[in-house]
Amino acid sequence: MEVWQAGILGVLQGLTEFLPISSSGHLVLVEDLLRFHGGLAFDAFIHLGTLLAVLLYFRRDWLGMLGDLGPGGPGRRLFLLILWATVPGGLAGLLLADIIEARFRTPISVSFFLALMSLPLILGEILGRKRRRAEDLGWGEALGIGLAQALALFPGTSRSGITMAAALLLGLSRPEAARFSFLLSAPIIAGAGLLGALRGCQQGLPFLVMLSGFLGALTAGLLAISFLLSFLRRHTFYPFVIYRVALAATIFFLFGTPVQAATPYSRVVTVLTREIPLENLSDPPPESLTPALLLPGGRFLLADYARVKGAPFLEAVFPDGRSFPVHLEGYDGYLDLAFLRLPHQVRERSRLLFAKTFPAPGTFLHLVTSSIPLRVYPAWVVQAPKESRLRGLLETVRFGIYSPVFKEGFLFSPQGEVAGFVDLAQAALRSAVPGWLLRLSVKKFLTQGEVEWAWLGVETVALTPVVRRALGLKQSFGLLVLRVYPGSPAARAGLVAGSEVQALGNRVYPVGGDVILEGAGRPLYEPVELQALVLGREPGEVLGLRVWHKGRLRYIKVKLGRRREP
Repeated sequence: MEVWQAGILGVLQGLTEFLPISSSGHLVLVEDLLRFHGGLAFDAFIHLGTLLAVLLYFRRDWLGMLGDLGPGGPGRRLFLLILWATVPGGLAGLLLADIIEARFRTPISVSFFLALMSLPLILGEILGRKRRRAEDLGWGEALGIGLAQALALFPGTSRSGITMAAALLLGLSRPEAARFSFLLSAPIIAGAGLLGALRGCQQGLPFLVMLSGFLGALTAGLLAISFLLSFLRRHTFYPFVIYRVALAATIFFLFGTPVQAATPYSRVVTVLTREIPLENLSDPPPESLTPALLLPGGRFLLADYARVKGAPFLEAVFPDGRSFPVHLEGYDGYLDLAFLRLPHQVRERSRLLFAKTFPAPGTFLHLVTSSIPLRVYPAWVVQAPKESRLRGLLETVRFGIYSPVFKEGFLFSPQGEVAGFVDLAQAALRSAVPGWLLRLSVKKFLTQGEVEWAWLGVETVALTPVVRRALGLKQSFGLLVLRVYPGSPAARAGLVAGSEVQALGNRVYPVGGDVILEGAGRPLYEPVELQALVLGREPGEVLGLRVWHKGRLRYIKVKLGRRREP
């Protein structure tokens, strides 16, 4: 990042932090049009600039409050009101910030909240009495403003806008509503800056770049506070409402609709691992390259965990040449996938679609292994699903492929859907994780912040006509229980495998064990159907099974356990 770019971002942060027009909406435009961003460490540093602006401009208020902290001091109550109103936003930020950003920090969401959260400002102007001072607020009223501040987690809302609107509705005058909002911003800005500094401590930026952003944020923040307080003594919030709606419309028409012409390959990113930070692509070759996938929301990447674990520095390089430092945020121990956090939201140029089922044998796919340059190889599905043992457990959640290259990468259908992922360990075995399972993993991470899979603990085989005749079974469909893992949910529920065995071809089958006929009311014909039922649920949920057990039908309920990680 250049010094002038840092200055622009600092000024933008300083202005939009205090004017009720939303910093998120402006960042969407700047990041896409100018294509630069400072990352977490830079964000934390310019937050210090806006924090200092609040402290300097309201220095008499802060000194007065700190000097009156003793019992009965006139400034003590206002200070405690500010702390009390900070609690909802602080808790919401710690618990929900990452989840909300991952799901709602998209251009169309930003434009929606820009327009929607203009309504409280309109209502405040219409319904507010506009006579009270901040010192007149009650404890419940201060808490209400704090709850409104928590809504600012939704990108496009504007922290200053929503708190000023809440204060207006509670009867504060326009200048007093702005004053209380600015005073209330100090603890939140300090907390956000500290959190960003902790997350981005490994990112190194030149001193002049950091200083430029800091001074830009400080100067713009002081000017924005002074302007708004002066403006509101004579004018209403309606000009800001008009501006917000116009900005929302601009973002929606520029970025809100999916770019249908964009190739889905634009979501494939190359991640580089190095022993030292990557400054530019002319540096010596990195230790390794691995493909990653940009997830919905533009905040996270999906990659092969084995390739990124333990790497001191990770750099994501996008097809257009932009590069950003990333860090490991989450891990799927079952599929061995890593979730990498980007320093800021990246614009999504195409919609991400996952295949909902296994691709049929013979299906032609595109194997994308790199984005710099774009490398696409042909691949064909040869077996779906494919039985394999993962860490000692029999699984049917992969499918077999043929490709002329032994490389890891993402598989796309000709229609643009993500059909699967070939990791480094499975490249030589010619097998891939299906897109429908990737979708479940991504959904768990984006909604819960972690990935936990349910586990039943049973191995089964389809009850084909050959197996049925050889074992003398009367059922026309179902899954024969081959093995029940000791201590598993299946074992606790009473599922059993046969104690005697019978050879059939090159395979040995137990005789006298259970046959699972239905799961959750659905007939079961293949092991993958049972596995999909289990994986689609959360640990602790109950799965109902209809079982043929020792000559009679049983209906059992199994409380699913948590799948063990390696």
